[in-house]
Order: sequence, then structure tokens, then C-alpha cells
Amino acid sequence: MRENEAKPRIVVLGGGTSGERDVSLASSKAVYDVVSEEWDKIWIDLKDDRVPDSLDPESDLVFPVLHGGYGEDGRLQGDLEAGNFNYVGCDSKTSRFCIQKSIAKKLVSKKAVPVARELLFLHSSPPSWETLVSGLETTSLVLKPAAEGSSVGLYSFDSKASWEALLPELSGGEWLVEERLSGFDVTVGILDDKALGVIGSHPEGGIYDYAHKYTPGTTRYSVPAELPEELTNDIRSAALTAFEAVGGRDFGRVDFMTDGERFTFLEINTIPGMTETSLLPKSASVFGYNFASLVSSMLTPALKRSKNF
Repeated sequence: MRENEAKPRIVVLGGGTSGERDVSLASSKAVYDVVSEEWDKIWIDLKDDRVPDSLDPESDLVFPVLHGGYGEDGRLQGDLEAGNFNYVGCDSKTSRFCIQKSIAKKLVSKKAVPVARELLFLHSSPPSWETLVSGLETTSLVLKPAAEGSSVGLYSFDSKASWEALLPELSGGEWLVEERLSGFDVTVGILDDKALGVIGSHPEGGIYDYAHKYTPGTTRYSVPAELPEELTNDIRSAALTAFEAVGGRDFGRVDFMTDGERFTFLEINTIPGMTETSLLPKSASVFGYNFASLVSSMLTPALKRSKNF
């Protein structure tokens, strides 16, 4: 531990090596900027998939803001645990569950939260159009990577021709086809075992993909979502149930689709975006948090867990 210091140094990790690097840089810088000056703090642009050698588990509290890849698939959290670091956010097991959308859905469905029908396949052996229609009982479908965040690689299609045209564009790994649900996306922030506000997302063109998430002006947000009070309460309750089902801790973001009467679980994001267009800050604002107070509250559970500080 550094001499004459009783408080931890807050280490904000950003950047990373995933396809979401640019968003991770923006999110992490935004978080770093509002961490209270009462703390010694440092921002690190992580350019490879490992915990920096300069960090000290005896005096550093790590705040990962790394979207996708190493930041969200449990590897970073596992490395931090192996190094006896105290850190902010979900642990390695929950992170592994949530980056694999199909696994998260199975765990959540066991708690009676409705989930979308799906078909999981390897890039090397895609199903036929006929298999998709038979298995999912619809021709209105959505394709997404089985283990990515921020709606990276999200496609919609509704015919054999459009399905076969997509296949050459797919990279390796696992992919997930789901029924395309009617309605609009809603999201609920989770903060220290509490469900926050329900936010509605209404993108131009109807599909809430990566571009619509991170391009200002392309999506209208309803803060809070324009829904009946009973449905709002049910969605908030389901969000907390889903987060508990995967063993989540500290904070996260739970996404659903709703048609205004029913709702269906989509996925859980363990390191939500923290940019000006991000949903967790919007969800927290419904409960009176500004950006700085949200970040402070995201730190609080890890500080309580700490054995050293």
C-alpha cells in the first residue's frame, strides 16, 4: 500500500480490444471525470487483454468500463479475482453468463420471466430457412451474435432470400436467431439491489442497433417509458428477478421488448454504456440521480466489500 494513504485509488479501466473500444473510451472517460476529487484516481486505456502490472491489490479499487470482449465475458473479472483485487460490478461467473445471451435467457426463464424463442447455431453450420421458420414459428426474425453487446451485428430479416444474403456477412463463432417481437425496446437500470426507471427506446427505422444506440438524434427516448403504471411495475420487478437469477451484483442494465401490454426479456448488460446517449444514466435519472451521483453509487457496494480500506 502506498504510504500515508488510507483510501483506495480508484482505477478506471477503459478502451480495451473489442469492437466496442471507441464507446468504452468515451464511457470510461465520462466516469473518470466525475469520480469525486476526494479520491486518488487514475484512468487507464487498456490496450491488451490483461490487468496492468502497475496495479496494486492492496491499494487499488478497479472500476472496469470495458464493453464487450475481455471486459464483459468474465476474463477481466477472473483475472482481478485471481490477483485478489477489489473491483466494481458483476463477478466473473455472472459476466460469463450474461455475455452468452442464450445462457442468460435460460437462467432467467427458470424464474418465470418470459423470454424470446431462439435458435443457436455455429457460423460453420447455419440452419436452413425452413428450419428457422419451423422452429421459431414465424418468418419475422432477428439475428445477433451469441456473445456481443451494444447490439453489435444485429440484423432483421423476413424471407429466405434475405436470410441467405446475410450468411456470407457473418464472422465466425456462435449466432442467435430469435423471433422478432412487436413493440419497442425498454430497459431498466439496476443499482445496488434496486430497480430504477423504465426507459423506452424508439429508433428511426424500428430496430435498435449499434448505430442507433450511439448516434445522437437517431433514437427518441421516453424517460420514463410511456407505459401503464402496472406494466411499468411488472417490468421493474422482472428486471430485478432477472438480475438476481444470473447472480448479478452492484449494477447492470436489463433489456426487454414490450408491446404496451406484455413484455419479453432480451438480455442483461453487466457493464452498461456510460455516454451521453446511454441508458443506465437515463434510467437512474428517473429516480433523481445525476451522472456524478450515479457513478458514486456504483462505487459504494465495492467500497463496502473491501477488506483493505
